[in-house]
Amino acid sequence: MDARFIVAGISGLLGGICSVTAIQMAAAFRRAAFWPCAEGTVTESSIRTNPIQPLSQLPSVAYEFVASTKIHGIVIDTMIFGRTPRLSGDWFWGFNRPRELVSRFPAGSKVKVYYDPRDSNKNCLDRDDKSGLYVLSFMALGSFALALVELCFGRTG
Repeated sequence: MDARFIVAGISGLLGGICSVTAIQMAAAFRRAAFWPCAEGTVTESSIRTNPIQPLSQLPSVAYEFVASTKIHGIVIDTMIFGRTPRLSGDWFWGFNRPRELVSRFPAGSKVKVYYDPRDSNKNCLDRDDKSGLYVLSFMALGSFALALVELCFGRTG
C-alpha cells in the first residue's frame, strides 16, 4: 500500500473525529445558551498538578447551588454540587489559563451557575468560553487539508 494513502487516511480519520467532537460541542453550547441560572457558592478553588504531565496544571473549582425543577406542575428545589467550571472542559491552551480561571472563582464567592433544567447535574459556571471549540475546528480543517494535500501532491512509493 502506498504511504501517501496511509498518511491521508490517518489525517482524514483524525479530521473526522475532531469534526464530530466539534459538532457535538457546538450543539452543547447552543443548548446551554438557554439554560436558567441560579446563584451558587464556590466551595473550593485551586490548581492541581497533572500526574500524567507534571508541567500541566489542572484547575479544580467546586461549587454548590440550588436548582429548581418543575415536575408535574410542582417546583422542587434540589441542592447540587458541581465541578464543571467551563462548558468547554478542562483542556487549556496556554500555561496561565488554568490560573486565570481559578482566580475568577475564588472560594467563598457567589457565582452564577447555569444548569440544564432537564438534568441539573449538567451545569457550569462559564458557558461562553468557546476556545476548545475553535481549536477542534482548526484541527479538523488542518487534518482534512493535510489529507487532501497528501492525496493530490504526495510522493508515490
